Amino acid sequence: MTIFQHRLLKNFLENLVRSLAVFFVVWAVFVFPENISDLWGPGESAGEMLSSAGVLVLTILDSILPLALLVATLFTIGPLARYQELTALTATGVSMLHIVRPLLTVAVVATLFSWTLRLYGLPITADSMSMPSSAAEKTALHANLAFPLVNLFAVLTGIILAASPRRKSIYSGFGWALAMLFLFHVVNATAHALGRHGMIPPELAGWGGNFLFFSMIFVSWKRARL
Repeated sequence: MTIFQHRLLKNFLENLVRSLAVFFVVWAVFVFPENISDLWGPGESAGEMLSSAGVLVLTILDSILPLALLVATLFTIGPLARYQELTALTATGVSMLHIVRPLLTVAVVATLFSWTLRLYGLPITADSMSMPSSAAEKTALHANLAFPLVNLFAVLTGIILAASPRRKSIYSGFGWALAMLFLFHVVNATAHALGRHGMIPPELAGWGGNFLFFSMIFVSWKRARL
């Protein structure tokens, strides 16, 4: 790893920690107070309360990680594109894929982390993966296995939007990235609903959205000549 990549990784991880902290605070202020009664019932022991709290934290982390990765990517790559550092590096023959390798490595680690949580750490998702029989259960299985890839999707989307010379600011790229993530979730939700009702195969319902959007990312990467 080059000195530049070390600096890039350091900045990215710092932005990621800040993003996670902000989203946790937002959740704690606006969401947690409304659900505290459902989390801890009367008569629970201290150990049970701590276990419930741990599962809750992991669940929230799994949910906000893609958005935090997206924000961290935009605020890491955006300034480099604005001050022509990326242009200078690519002009020397260094490929964009090589430059952003540390970010993609973190995205892969985040994807594996999310997969591990869904297989072993989160009771709800783990239950949905045990011996599925109906179309709804099979769709839930494939959806749970496919969802963690949104972490990689978020980082790739952030790189494309932040590195594009057409984006005048980080905030415009953030708006486009949010719109793409929203569309991704709408497509997935629609496919999951069709899969649960047996209108399309469970495999297509669970993985179709990922294949569609990664195809879009591939085309966008080639068009942007990154």
